[in-house]
Amino acid sequence: NRSGSVEHPLCSQLSYPPSNCNEELVTWIDEGLVCDGYKDCEGGEDECNTCSRGAFSSDERIIRSTVILGVSILLVGMIMAANLYNLATIDYSGDQVPHLRVDRFLKVQLICHDLAMGVYILVILGADLRYYGTYCKSDMEWRSGSLCQMLGVLFSVSSHGSLLTVLLMSVTRAYKCVRSFDDGIPPRTIHITSAILVILNVMNATIPLIKHSFIQNIFRTLFTISHQNPFIKNYTEVSNIQKIHSILVSSDTTDLYAQLEELRNTTNTPEIFDYVELSLYSWSPVCIPDMFSSKGPGPMFVYKAIGIAVICAILLVISIAYIIIVKEIIASQRRIANGDQGSGVTGK
Repeated sequence: NRSGSVEHPLCSQLSYPPSNCNEELVTWIDEGLVCDGYKDCEGGEDECNTCSRGAFSSDERIIRSTVILGVSILLVGMIMAANLYNLATIDYSGDQVPHLRVDRFLKVQLICHDLAMGVYILVILGADLRYYGTYCKSDMEWRSGSLCQMLGVLFSVSSHGSLLTVLLMSVTRAYKCVRSFDDGIPPRTIHITSAILVILNVMNATIPLIKHSFIQNIFRTLFTISHQNPFIKNYTEVSNIQKIHSILVSSDTTDLYAQLEELRNTTNTPEIFDYVELSLYSWSPVCIPDMFSSKGPGPMFVYKAIGIAVICAILLVISIAYIIIVKEIIASQRRIANGDQGSGVTGK
């Protein structure tokens, strides 16, 4: 296919005409169609070799660095072993002491979040093994697939959940240090607060997956429609779908996915409206969002800015809480030391 002024020789294959059985034929595709998420070459060569895979991945592997791979294997082993051991050896004595019950509850919650992170790493390692050597040809299928999306949710719930649990744990311990003669924050208060935080955490993780145009317009990282579509020139521009819909369909539908379904019903070749879409969690092959880059002011920029600000605020509160705890421990040790000196007996 030789169309356009700038072309790129990527799709190559051998054919065997009677006159020359060794002749190599090269198919050319436009430069703009390279690394756009759609396979113009039958073998997917246009989505390999020249495409960026992010900091962790390469054309051959999801985890390209042998060092990172080794560290990941070691880390997941330590995470799973340590947390399973901690879960099995939790001290259930002291049920009548409120602050000990609260502390145990938060420890179990933290262990569960860490185990979830271990599961995430295990599945990523399994995917790396599954696509070993030929990852680039399955890149879009993997990143747009439901498993990668669920791993993104799992990573978000686990990492943010651990942070929120450490926040509750540090605040309750600091409160108990400051008010040592108090029973501490009531367990019921901690349970309710924890439940609210879990709900907010799960909502934050799953909202980017809601299949609605308004939501996806915020969290979408890539959209490309079939290059066989004769009505569209810019295959990654969502607004072109809306224009074609207004021309071909007499409908007031505004939702992108409903528009695509209606457009499919207008033709005997509905596959020309096939598309590939990547969400927030599809930004990288390891299925985690990029929180530190944005195309500019807009809903996604605001979302990321709020997320970073909340995380920074949580880290600040945790730091202050542990400063209070350390100061109270030092002060307590001094009081004990002074008491021992004051009660000492001198003389012959």
